[in-house]
Amino acid sequence: MRMPMDLTTKRIKKVLVEANQRDLAEILYDAHTIWDIKTFTALGFPPKYVKSFIRTYKSDGSHKGNIYADDGSIIKELEGVSSHRIVEDMARRFNLHTALEASYMKAGRGSSLAVLTDAVLKHVEENVA
Repeated sequence: MRMPMDLTTKRIKKVLVEANQRDLAEILYDAHTIWDIKTFTALGFPPKYVKSFIRTYKSDGSHKGNIYADDGSIIKELEGVSSHRIVEDMARRFNLHTALEASYMKAGRGSSLAVLTDAVLKHVEENVA
C-alpha cells in the first residue's frame, strides 16, 4: 500500500507537470551547473524546499574540481543548488528505488543524473492524476 503524498511532494509533482518541459529538462538534466535558487523557484518549486538544497561549493584547484565562470576564470566558492540533489530527492519522494540504485552504479554525475531525471519525469507522466 502506498503512503499518501505530503503537501511538498504534491507541489513538486504539480510543478513537474505544469512547467515548460523544455526549460525543466534543461535544468534537471544539467549535472554541472550550480544554480541560483531563483532558477527553481521561477519554475514554481516551493522556495522553502529549494532552500534546503543550497550548499557552498568550493573549487579544489584541479581541472575537474574547479568552478568556472562563463569567461573561464576560476570561482573560489559559490553558493547555489545542484540539480542532482533535487532530482535525487524527488526520486526518493516518488519511491523510485530501482532508478536510485541504477544511478549509484553510474560512473559520472551526468549519467547518474540522467537515470534519475528520466525516471522522475516518466513517473510523473504516468501518474498525472
